[in-house]
Formats: sequence, C-alpha cells, structure tokens
Amino acid sequence: MPKVCESCGFYSADNAPTACPTCGRPVKFTLLPPRGAAAAPLANAAPDANTGTARARRQKEGFLDSMGIDPRIVGIVVMILIGGALFAFKQYAKRERLEQIQPGMHISQAVKLIDTGRGTNHPKMVRLRDRFAPDDTSSGSIDYQDGGNHLVVHWENGIVTRVENKGADGGGGGMRRTKTTITSPGDDDDDD
Repeated sequence: MPKVCESCGFYSADNAPTACPTCGRPVKFTLLPPRGAAAAPLANAAPDANTGTARARRQKEGFLDSMGIDPRIVGIVVMILIGGALFAFKQYAKRERLEQIQPGMHISQAVKLIDTGRGTNHPKMVRLRDRFAPDDTSSGSIDYQDGGNHLVVHWENGIVTRVENKGADGGGGGMRRTKTTITSPGDDDDDD
C-alpha cells in the first residue's frame, strides 16, 4: 500500500516505511498518486475508443427532455387534474345524495341527506340536521344552495310534500347557503 508524509510530501509505493526518512514524522496510507503525477485509470472503467481514458456515462434522455418540457410543470398539471376530478366526484356524490329526497319521507330524514354533519361545527351553532327530531310536526320550507346544487324542500306536519331540484341556476356561487322557513303548528297560513 502506498504511503505519504503529509509535511514534506515523501511518497513510498510500498508498505515498508513507518516513518519519513526525510523529516522523521510518521507516514500515512494513501490512495492518491505522488504530487505532480497523473492518477492511474480505474481498473473497472471501460476506456474511450478515441482517447484511451475512461469516460463518464451520459445520462439517458427522457421523453419529456426530448420535447423540452420541464417535469415539474407536468407534475403541477397532473395535480390540478386530480384536484378537479376529486371536486367533480364530490359534487356528483352530493347531487346523488340530494336526489334521494322524495315526497313522503320525514323532514328529519331529508335534512340528514342535506346536512351530512361533516365539516366544521361551532359549539354555539345548532346544525340544520339537529333542528328536526324524528317526531317533528312542523311545516315550512328549506332553500338549500351549494355550488351547482339548488334544492327547495317543502314539508307539512313533518312530512315532505314537494321537492324542487333547480340544479345549477347560477345564484349559489360557490358558497353554501341555507334558508329555512319553519311555520309552527299554531300559525295561520292564509296569507299566501
């Protein structure tokens, strides 16, 4: 094994010396060639046909590199497409859930289909689904808008009588809006 003296630069190709014959300091093992000498080629490297030296491997060019497209842009586009698909699926599932509301069902069941109970809930607010008990006998209407869904549910004595699915009428925007009008059993409805 080659050894070298770091202070004076003495170089020995064999493993015999333990101290530098020039300055007397200890010599250390090295893989480097002597100072000023060129390094020998690696044993496993294939030599270049033209120069006889080992050549660094060229990185393969990918499909996007040949077209001049940055892979990060492709990643961003894919993420936007996935986000759009998830939003569309969520809107489709919500529309399917709202279409299950039919005349003849109890208002507490209909409201549970409108308000699934997901999302943020403040302790001082009563959720729409918690306003109606299974034995509720009130009358009224709910005007529900959420993105592309606009639904009006009318009920009397706790039973849904009419459902108007207006679809996307452009009035809802992206916000969730619910307008509930409840008429208690003792109120007069002759003002229509």
